Amino acid sequence: MDLQEIEARLEAATPGPWDFETIPETGESRVVVFSNTGDPMLDVSVAPHGVRAEDAEFIAHAPEDIRALLAEVTDLRVKLEAAQFQIEEVKELHRKMPLYDTPSEECAEHDQDVYSIELDSGEWYCSEHIAEWVCSECFNDGGEYVDYPCETARALGVTE
Repeated sequence: MDLQEIEARLEAATPGPWDFETIPETGESRVVVFSNTGDPMLDVSVAPHGVRAEDAEFIAHAPEDIRALLAEVTDLRVKLEAAQFQIEEVKELHRKMPLYDTPSEECAEHDQDVYSIELDSGEWYCSEHIAEWVCSECFNDGGEYVDYPCETARALGVTE
């Protein structure tokens, strides 16, 4: 279904709001369209047997149009969920990481048995002495870590 066709039918129909009423004598329903023109003679259009051709086309296509719109919304929701998953994966790659500046054996303030952390390099640093926070994924031209949040994390809305 072409969404432009749906939009064209909507634009051609009486602006509304649309409603219906039940005829007490017969129990039948009829369309009531409030055109809101400011003219009391035209403000309410009751169509017990017929409606304008544009309104009839709008009414006739409503179930089909609604199904098409629901399909579009569902498709967009699936795409949004997939994009959100990818965003979370990228955020995990560009996560905040501490850079430690004091080797454990040089720290006189903290107990090495409690506050030592082993880095990937095999070196032990005091976990309480963080020099700076960097992005775990990004490096500058000199091969050094980039401050956090990096450009990618900021583009994803990370501020700290």
